[in-house]
Amino acid sequence: MTEVLQQGRPADRLADDSVAWLTTVSADGQPQSSPVWFFWDGASLWLRSQSQAGKVRNIEGNSRVAIHLADDGRGGDIVTIEGQASFEDAPAELFDAYVAKYDEAIRTALGELGRRGRIEELVQLADKLPALATRDPGLRWNVAAGYAEAGREGEARIVFASIAHDSTAPSDIRAAAEQRMADIAS
Repeated sequence: MTEVLQQGRPADRLADDSVAWLTTVSADGQPQSSPVWFFWDGASLWLRSQSQAGKVRNIEGNSRVAIHLADDGRGGDIVTIEGQASFEDAPAELFDAYVAKYDEAIRTALGELGRRGRIEELVQLADKLPALATRDPGLRWNVAAGYAEAGREGEARIVFASIAHDSTAPSDIRAAAEQRMADIAS
């Protein structure tokens, strides 16, 4: 099956499409389809998700999944994959490729959410970055500062936002993160 996906139009779609539909099944048997960002490495699809998402709970209970790319509007050019999902850490090069694929979308969403004051969505978006896998605000601060120094302002703002809106972080650190977000935005 993988060979079919590694050539021609399916390979092009897996490399270029930005949204796929992941179908999982809940504990009570209800199918759940969710739009997801993904990266195809030629053999596997790599997805990221918030740990508390319904699709994650569903996969924990039943690892069988289906994923498909939308049709061409006329019922053709469909890519459908069925298989087993697993939870794994992506190698650094795959994560970098994933971030590169969605960099503009992340930056655009960050800007729009920030302008509209939709902090909850901003923090959810921030969960797509691995620096946020830790709840340690000090470690996240170091990662955000590194992004800022590297000129990766979008990523820095996302990580600083996750600190600024983390009710478990000390208030002085939250306030400092808020200031850094403002400094980067200006």
